[in-house]
Amino acid sequence: MTKSIKKETMFPIELGFIINPELPIIALALDVFETQCADKHSHPRAQLIYSCSGTMRVTVENHVWLVTSRQAIWVPSLYEHHVAFLKNNHVRNLFIDTSVLSNLPDTCFALDVSPFLRELILRIVNIGTDYQMNSAEGRIIQVTLDELAGIKSTKCFLPISNEPRLKKVMDELINNASDKRTIEEFASLACTTSRTLSRLFIKEVGMTFVNWRKQIRMMEAIERLEKGIPIAQIALELGYNSTSSFIEVFRKEFGVSPSNYLKEKN
Repeated sequence: MTKSIKKETMFPIELGFIINPELPIIALALDVFETQCADKHSHPRAQLIYSCSGTMRVTVENHVWLVTSRQAIWVPSLYEHHVAFLKNNHVRNLFIDTSVLSNLPDTCFALDVSPFLRELILRIVNIGTDYQMNSAEGRIIQVTLDELAGIKSTKCFLPISNEPRLKKVMDELINNASDKRTIEEFASLACTTSRTLSRLFIKEVGMTFVNWRKQIRMMEAIERLEKGIPIAQIALELGYNSTSSFIEVFRKEFGVSPSNYLKEKN
């Protein structure tokens, strides 16, 4: 069953605190709207937070990620984290018992969710907690654990910052990736200078303003490609002068054209 939460803070989910080796994975489906955790928290179970649709701002210790549709964040056991769901999100969570964590990643990162792992996640959500490991459902659980052991950080992720001036600029671009304002105009919005803003980007996220804006556009492009929006329309909506210029930037970033990217991912 999917729980719906709208415009409120959400307290730590008790499933993360259940210690039970007989239930190595417990799943939870959430449909949320402009919702965030009440505060940073941690729990014994590791957590995979998968966004079927929508965007999440995830803070883990001193790192902040923007996680988009079809991506997930892996949060190891006892890592302090905070999640804010931007607009409408359909989220699927897997909570992993401490008894099976030895073969799973021990660092936090964002990842692309493969079609196979996505189907496993959705299947486990329907299984709930009524399963035995020697059953058909238990075999699905085991296959999922095997898949999680091999997950890797995505090449397409966006580090973000909670520094107030930088956050103001980033929020503008997250909400509208096609925004063509110059760094001087964004600096004015953030009540600072373009020089200071440039330094903040390098200091906080290790990227220049130009590269960060290019990356948010590429992430938005991928999300739109997966929705079946035509390449020419995406190029126009994201502010590129032509379809060919968009394809060239995309190819430089990912090594393939937008159409071939989709073929490889599927």
